[in-house]
Amino acid sequence: MIAQAGKPVSLLVLFAVMAGFGWVQAEPMPAFEVKTWIGDKTLTAERLKGRPYVVEFWATWCGPCRQTIPHLSKLNQVFEPVGVPIIGLTSEPKNKIGKVRAVANEFGMDYYAGFDEGLGRKLNVRSIPTAFVVGKDGEIAWRGHPMQKEFEQSLIKATREWLFPAKEFPKTGELAMNVVAGKSEKGVAELKQQARQRGAEEEPQKALALLESVAKREVEYAVASNATDPVAQILALRRTTDKYAGLDAAAKAAERAGEILENQSAKDPGFADEVAATERYREIQEGFRSKLDAALPKAKTMKDRLSAAVRVLKETVAEMDALIERYPKARVVPTVQAERKQMREAVKRFSDRLAKMP
Repeated sequence: MIAQAGKPVSLLVLFAVMAGFGWVQAEPMPAFEVKTWIGDKTLTAERLKGRPYVVEFWATWCGPCRQTIPHLSKLNQVFEPVGVPIIGLTSEPKNKIGKVRAVANEFGMDYYAGFDEGLGRKLNVRSIPTAFVVGKDGEIAWRGHPMQKEFEQSLIKATREWLFPAKEFPKTGELAMNVVAGKSEKGVAELKQQARQRGAEEEPQKALALLESVAKREVEYAVASNATDPVAQILALRRTTDKYAGLDAAAKAAERAGEILENQSAKDPGFADEVAATERYREIQEGFRSKLDAALPKAKTMKDRLSAAVRVLKETVAEMDALIERYPKARVVPTVQAERKQMREAVKRFSDRLAKMP
């Protein structure tokens, strides 16, 4: 399945406010095979050997599961292009595949999705959503709720050990992996500076060469995986351009994005606005998460956390208002309006709870 540009991202607020903790599950991942896939994307067990991956258990009737789909899809945009897949499994009856597919499409699921053949029982999964991060050695590195920070941190760590193993990249591996994960805007420049220093070791140059290879794969993935969606192609190429600024692959990504924009604008005069509106919507979504991440840890009580959530929600609604006013004819606007409605409802619910607190 391919996520449609601008599909609603969940509020994520309740999960951020109420989130628990995950833990390390020091045991091998049981062998498993997915016989029935929900969409066009399929994987074999053989392709998972020797590489990290994620397995997440969910269901269409599970509200929190639905709300985590956009988050997992966003992570998938980072990790699948470099060879680290995310797999969502449901234990619902296979004759419900139409309903499962409809929910997956509604929430923009663009990672691998299939039916569970008993893996959940083997892993003693008692609640959903539950995600497992598996390392390149086939060992479970972490399990817990996919909205927890530790989930993404564990995924980054497992991918780093696969792409930039500590034995080969003891000094540059963490920085290089942060570039891949989109966590370091100046990572490439820092690695280049290390490589230019007198008496520099080979490690920075090796890391840069590997990053160049990873970036090229991301460019190919951006074009191929969004073949029918030029807006998504451009946004994916721009993300690659920003992440790997300073590398040859980044320059090629920018050039390709420019070509697509020019060609599509010749056919549709409103195409540039469509790209701008969708890009702004994604910026608002990411800003919403970032603001919550910054505000919630500072709150000492549940009342403080709810107050912070209400403040961030109101700020985000105002940003969506401005987007809709600026790009009223953009195809992404109905999606923005739907999420804005959800956020307004959340403001009311949280405000009502706050009013009842001492």
